[in-house]
Amino acid sequence: MAILAGIHCLLPNHSVPDAYADEMRALVSRDPARSVVAYGNGQSIVFACGLDGFGKSGVHQDGTGGFTVLAGEPLCSGLADDYCSDLAIIHSEIAAGSTHSVKRSRGTFCLANVQGGALTLVADKLGVRQMFYLIGRNHVVFSTALRILENLSFVERKLNVRGVIEQAAIGYPLGDRTPYEDIFAMRGGEVLQFRDDRHLRCRYWKWDEVAVSDLPESELLSSLHDTFAEAARIRLGSDRGTIAYLSGGLDSRCAVAAIRAAGAEVHTFNFARPGTQDLEFGRMYADLAGTVHIEEPKEAGDAKPDYSKKIADAWRRSPHSDSNRVERPNVVWSGEGGSVALGHVHLGRRIVELVRDRRIDKAIDVYFERESIHLSPRIFKSGKKIDPMKIVRRGVREELAQFASCDPARNFYLFLLLNDQRRKLHEHFENEDLHGVEFQLPFFDSDLIGTILRIPVDLCLEHRLYVNWLYRFDESVTSVPWQAYPGHAPCPIEVGTGLSYQWDSNYQRAEAGALVKKVREDARRIIASKAFPRRILSRRNLRVSYALHRAGLRDYSYLFDAAGIIERYNRKCS
Repeated sequence: MAILAGIHCLLPNHSVPDAYADEMRALVSRDPARSVVAYGNGQSIVFACGLDGFGKSGVHQDGTGGFTVLAGEPLCSGLADDYCSDLAIIHSEIAAGSTHSVKRSRGTFCLANVQGGALTLVADKLGVRQMFYLIGRNHVVFSTALRILENLSFVERKLNVRGVIEQAAIGYPLGDRTPYEDIFAMRGGEVLQFRDDRHLRCRYWKWDEVAVSDLPESELLSSLHDTFAEAARIRLGSDRGTIAYLSGGLDSRCAVAAIRAAGAEVHTFNFARPGTQDLEFGRMYADLAGTVHIEEPKEAGDAKPDYSKKIADAWRRSPHSDSNRVERPNVVWSGEGGSVALGHVHLGRRIVELVRDRRIDKAIDVYFERESIHLSPRIFKSGKKIDPMKIVRRGVREELAQFASCDPARNFYLFLLLNDQRRKLHEHFENEDLHGVEFQLPFFDSDLIGTILRIPVDLCLEHRLYVNWLYRFDESVTSVPWQAYPGHAPCPIEVGTGLSYQWDSNYQRAEAGALVKKVREDARRIIASKAFPRRILSRRNLRVSYALHRAGLRDYSYLFDAAGIIERYNRKCS
């Protein structure tokens, strides 16, 4: 686990004010048991918490006042294949103006490099390991946790209307936007350098330059499996035991299968509701794979609990936690990314046809309909004439225009990969100081993504290539049923009846019903909030919606969800 935050003075021969440094240090960790370390040279200061998350130091100092502080693992192919040595090589290459080493990285990471009066920030090829930054008049302020920049008194924050509308509609701001006007998120494969009053922004990696292969599907599947197995082996290293999520789906199952094939013992955890496919299928596979399996079902209606905290707490309660069977107990394997990266879950055939016909706006509309992306204008002030979906559509169109793949369908895939997927782990990274968990993410391995991009899109749609790929694993992977996405390749094994399916409408209604009281409480709080964003939202319309919702005449929970997001960020503005 590693949280970084820092300040760099843009004025030569000036130092970071002590008051600024003290305030930032106090925000880095909210857990007093986790120490915060500072690295600095006067002009720059970087605070770090938990740099040894992967079992090795995440800092390199060159003896001349220069240093590099790292969050995550670069995993640079062909370098020293050692965490500390790789970091030393990256440090020296940045000084020489080179990105050769990070171009060979396959891990998820970000870093801050300070040397020669310059600050350099580097993001991984997908931008999964987030880095936020603000360029002020005299200082650059940056952090791996947005909450730190949100709470600094010397950082002026103004609501970014586009950013919060995108957040409310699709769950995240698009591109490099955040909910704040002057705070940005680094993109995948991006380098930022600040020297004196100048700054350079460039990309060291472009995914749309990967060429499509004409190899037969069998060879593509072999290459895909070999790359995934290697991604697991290099992340596992010398560990003999490790911890992993194991649901009833495919992504976590494949991650666990790769770890087991590498010879490690796996302690697996499932937090699904009782009586669901998610819980039962996970248990069935755990029995076949021979994992040490623990189930701790989440509460009804709790669709998005803090899984990172849940697995950290569950491991502490495990009877095996003090047995030294797991060398790095804060490192947890996750199948995050598999459904989009390999399953192409959000990219339907109709979207592929439309983008190939250059009917981009229609393709975006179909995407919104497929994913139930909608934000009603009724919560906004009529005088503002805000059309929220027009704003979101514009953002998607701008993101698609950044890519120039030979197949336009790949542009839509890259839009999803570099927006939807890279933002999915935002809450995990925001709260690393509280849960202390580092993720191993084999589906975000850059070599694996490159292999997927070489496969024609049509082979990948609807999890069909994914299901064929399963048969390259040990037979236990395909011996028990798995939970399949609606409209995608079905599970060929008889699923049976009597188990709840998480995308079934009855199950969804039951989960929503468990949240009735919470929705009402949230609605009352938002309407009465002193931070109510009255410049853009209509309190009157929300009051009317609340009355209809409380009377049971309409379900307006989605309106309060959206209004709550906008109110939350407005509250943090200066």
